[in-house]
Amino acid sequence: AGGCFVGKAPATTPRGRTGSALLRDFARGQGLAVNGGVVNDTVMGGRSQSRLSVTSAGALFEGEVTRHGGGGFASVRFEPRDSQAFARLLRSGTGIAFTVRCSRGCSAWKIQLTERGGMFSGSGTQWQADFTAPSQESKLKVPFASLRPSWRGQPSGSPGISADGLDSIASFGFMLSFLTSNGSESRAFQEGPFALTISSVEVY
Repeated sequence: AGGCFVGKAPATTPRGRTGSALLRDFARGQGLAVNGGVVNDTVMGGRSQSRLSVTSAGALFEGEVTRHGGGGFASVRFEPRDSQAFARLLRSGTGIAFTVRCSRGCSAWKIQLTERGGMFSGSGTQWQADFTAPSQESKLKVPFASLRPSWRGQPSGSPGISADGLDSIASFGFMLSFLTSNGSESRAFQEGPFALTISSVEVY
């Protein structure tokens, strides 16, 4: 299950609320037009469930995560329809900033940039970093230099994505998982219902 978010692709670089380059403001309906969808552990036999919807506060990603059946993750991805504009925005900064709020369940999350062909549909790498989602809406920042490459949950190289590597990124998103970005089991992971509201995502 997933959702589709439609917006006009800007002719010039959109500016975020604080002058950074806006990827998508889900609350205001501004920024790049993106297609949103979920990927759960059901792709590998797990039983986690999730859904994506739009609210006045932003994109709401919610569901229930469980390790039953050998799984243990739920994720949401947003793929900009204009891949060239997306690449230009990524290359315009040194990191990714996102305004989120965790209103239910586990607060241990990962921000992800996924290469083309990623998330089990091919050999694409996921670049990810751990973060703790706040209970009150807050903006968090993750430098590109701290993103770790991963393939099927396991590290596949040293931290830091190059400027050229950013050209291969197809989507940005968030994951709730029993594994941290370095591939170890997360001590902070909690099974059960969860809800994350994503207000906006920017490049800084």
